[in-house]
Amino acid sequence: MSAARQQHPLAYVMQHHGWSHRDLAELLHVEAAAERINMAASKGKVWKWMNGVRPDRVTQLLLARKLGVDPAEVDRRPWPEWLPAYHGIRTELSSDHNGVLRAMAEAGDGVDVDRRGFLILTGAQLVAFAGADVMADVPMTGELGPTVDGELLTDIEDGVPRLRRMEAKLGGAHVQHLVDGELRTVIGLLRGARYTTSEGRRLHRTVAELARVAGWAAFDGQRHAAAQRYWALGLFSARAAGDRLIAANILKSMSLQCLDFGHTVEALQIAEATASGLRSASPRVSTMFTLRRARALAAQGDRNACVRLIAATDADTAVSYDGDPDWIAYFDAAEYCAQVGSCYLELGDAVTADRWLDDALAAMPATKTRDTITYLLRRASVHALTGDVPAATAFAQQALPMMGNAPSARNDMRLGELRDLLGSRGAAGRSAAAQLEPA
Repeated sequence: MSAARQQHPLAYVMQHHGWSHRDLAELLHVEAAAERINMAASKGKVWKWMNGVRPDRVTQLLLARKLGVDPAEVDRRPWPEWLPAYHGIRTELSSDHNGVLRAMAEAGDGVDVDRRGFLILTGAQLVAFAGADVMADVPMTGELGPTVDGELLTDIEDGVPRLRRMEAKLGGAHVQHLVDGELRTVIGLLRGARYTTSEGRRLHRTVAELARVAGWAAFDGQRHAAAQRYWALGLFSARAAGDRLIAANILKSMSLQCLDFGHTVEALQIAEATASGLRSASPRVSTMFTLRRARALAAQGDRNACVRLIAATDADTAVSYDGDPDWIAYFDAAEYCAQVGSCYLELGDAVTADRWLDDALAAMPATKTRDTITYLLRRASVHALTGDVPAATAFAQQALPMMGNAPSARNDMRLGELRDLLGSRGAAGRSAAAQLEPA
């Protein structure tokens, strides 16, 4: 994802305080004058700080004081990670049930209104959180409120696949409120119902999967801070339930999010952290996780390692197996081919990428509208990269009429990037780009 398409944390801080560029420049000028530091009140400097220029340490310390941030944070974390916009996700593991519930509450605090387009957790903190294992046996014995029994749990669990299918078919924006409602209901039971330890684990497992779906819906809508909050909440619950596979599936999504931001090292480290969830995984689940690691390697340009991982998999494993978790249902032959094609696209191998993406689209079920749009746009990008403007335009024009049926901010972004790419391909490309407006 282009940095220009992300909201900078400083922009969020300024919006929160109601400051313009000039306001912030003048506030820092006043702070500097009080310390007898010569600093011009230039709004142009503020713009630069949000566009790749790092303010010097003195300026950062002045800003930290104005924001009420401990000056030690300026040295502890790099710009702009110490800004208050990043606060709010607790990453340490809790040792008891009440601690898990507190951590979940903090991760989910305000998640439904968190519109920030940047990551809260980054770097070593994110990698350490991703690499933590499931918790030791966490006793759960709810004592208040309604009684949770097996029949109620089954009713709750049976509703989750429907939400997954709706999110995939309609896009995250249309179902976010439904998933949020289910998630709040189950968390409410964990906090205020009566249940046994076994029933508590089932509740946690359901929270983990609902949080994963909610996080994906937020991610698809470019609400990246909210997505991280949902996924952090989901990881706490998956670990409390002792379910390594659900935890690994959440980490897979977090790895992909890092790729969108160009954080390829973190993406690979998080993808590798999924390995602890594969000890009892079916061939289908193992193949899905292996291809996610391959994607991260491709983003780093490590062709040999990426191709070795792809060669260790087979499309025939992307079929149903007895005992597969129901969340793996989306991973079919079309998704297998699409992931392999995406790897080769990252590696710059347009010919191989196009062949795999062609196979993916040929196998794509009619119900997977959003995925069809995604891979049509990827195939258009392949042809735009090779200079075949007519082919790129044709694939994009197939996608355009579908985009209103499965809204996706990420696909909107892909279309914008395709238009930019075509615009760099001479007069024919600029003419084609002008025709590619969403229906």
